[in-house]
Amino acid sequence: MTPIISRALALGLLAIIIAGTAAALTPLVSAWSETGQDDAEQVQRLLTGYQKTIAARPALQAQLADLKRREAQQPGLYPGATAALATAALQADMRRLIQAGGGDIRSTQELAAAPEGNFERLSVRFDLALPLAALPNWLTSLEGQVPYLFADKIEVTAPETPGHPVLLTIRCTVHAYRRTA
Repeated sequence: MTPIISRALALGLLAIIIAGTAAALTPLVSAWSETGQDDAEQVQRLLTGYQKTIAARPALQAQLADLKRREAQQPGLYPGATAALATAALQADMRRLIQAGGGDIRSTQELAAAPEGNFERLSVRFDLALPLAALPNWLTSLEGQVPYLFADKIEVTAPETPGHPVLLTIRCTVHAYRRTA
């Protein structure tokens, strides 16, 4: 074989090897390219979703602040950062109601706050003196109080001495509720 023919054969074989390799690699490169495009599209979709979430954050924070503000203004619940502060407000309201009826608080006992679902039950036991004539109005004002008050275990005793205006001795436990943080 002459050198020209052997070179032509070598070049032909080289061309066949290159063409075969290209034919074998073309589907792989094509698949890799499509997978890369799918990944890029997925990344773009995720990025768009994250951007929407970030853009919605201020509106969601404003909604949350509005809900917290409205929750704090719920009329039936006692405000207060702690149970002790809310219980102090409950005692002040009871003092006002009792004194408005011409009564007097003789003693108070704050009971432990008890959790009830998303709320906390505040309880105070009162010993008080109240004129008999003021009892119906006091009970009505207690019932109409906002934030709501619930009287429980009411014990009423009257003195046995007739003639003077009757001053009742009342022992009761008053409950109220506040939302826990």
